[in-house]
Amino acid sequence: MKKIALVTLLSTALTAGAVEVGVDASRDLKTQSSALRLTVGQNVGKVEVEGGLAVTRSGKQEDKLDVTAGYKLLDFYGVSVTPKVGIDYMSNKGAAPNGWALQGGAELGYSVMKNVKVVAEYVYQKGEQKTSAFDGSYVGAGVKVGF
Repeated sequence: MKKIALVTLLSTALTAGAVEVGVDASRDLKTQSSALRLTVGQNVGKVEVEGGLAVTRSGKQEDKLDVTAGYKLLDFYGVSVTPKVGIDYMSNKGAAPNGWALQGGAELGYSVMKNVKVVAEYVYQKGEQKTSAFDGSYVGAGVKVGF
């Protein structure tokens, strides 16, 4: 499943124009677990669509495949603010069940070079009943490179 998701993300990056590829680290504020996330996004004007694969190996053992959409509200002197909504599939290790969750949040970005920006994000996720133990907020920071 993870290999198929990664191949899909990379093939999307190779076939689309104006693509952003990113990597970030995040921290779950409820369980105090950390994750590493690879993203591939497409920007069209002020609209952004992004897919991500997050791997968690500290605290809860969970992998997430997500798709989000955002609208850039502010882009001023290299600073951007983008609210986002999306859906993710959680593949939990151990006794926890797998399932779906909705997510919403915001991303703050700063362009350090023409095609490179650093980002910070806050996301809240709310899952279906069987995955409600993973409901809550997380924060992340990383870098995105545009092609």
